Amino acid sequence: MKPHFLALSLLLLAGCQQNSNLALHLTIDPQVAVRAALPSTEISHVDCEKISGLCEVVTGNNIFYATPDGRYLLVGRVFDVEALEDLTEPVLLRLEPERMIAGAVGNRIESTQDNIRQKISKSRSPLRITWSDLPKDGAVIWGKMGAQKIAVFSDPKCSYCRRLSAALEEMNVEVHEYYVNFLGSRSLSAAIICAEDQNAMRLSVFAGETPISSSGVSPDACDTSILDLNDQFAAAHRIQGTPLLISADGRVLPGFAGRQQLLTWLGGEQ
Repeated sequence: MKPHFLALSLLLLAGCQQNSNLALHLTIDPQVAVRAALPSTEISHVDCEKISGLCEVVTGNNIFYATPDGRYLLVGRVFDVEALEDLTEPVLLRLEPERMIAGAVGNRIESTQDNIRQKISKSRSPLRITWSDLPKDGAVIWGKMGAQKIAVFSDPKCSYCRRLSAALEEMNVEVHEYYVNFLGSRSLSAAIICAEDQNAMRLSVFAGETPISSSGVSPDACDTSILDLNDQFAAAHRIQGTPLLISADGRVLPGFAGRQQLLTWLGGEQ
């Protein structure tokens, strides 16, 4: 944790302690209660609907969580066990878009999140998706043509998807990448599938180098309805986070995986 963020956390805790009595006696909207419990903190946004029992609180470029009465604070990430999804990362990306380009996510946090994903995934019955069920013509195909096939559900704004893409680039695999719109990325996905050279555009979009205005996408000349089919397929198969990988024999691996883990997973049943 960065020193200034630690100091902010301590300040927030102190403010909460001093004003907890006020929050406890309030019988008003939780958003008002949280703000009243932290009068010395400049809060730009409070969302008490997204996560049951917690309010998401944004101050500057930081995010923390509070109970609806403002008495208790949680500084860290919230992970949806059912959906295998980090609920904090999309908010941080909106607050600091440069994180997507710089990949500025701490290694310790990434490692912890990857471990959580793996433990949750392994604790459940294996999920399989048959390749013949995948959306027809819905993928951008790249990598080593004719090599071992792997399908990936990806979002152009997903930082872990970019990391996974870089790992797969160095492997002997043929990648079938299906783009879904989880982070408001449809225009970026359209830029890729409408490009004459889809792989080149994919690399540019993932690197943050190509403005949509200069991508040459013409809605009249390009049918982007396949993106709707990808979203519908994801919803029907409970795919709620990216990246998600599918092996040629239908095994599913949710979340980011490094090169060594991918090699082990692709080698057969775990």
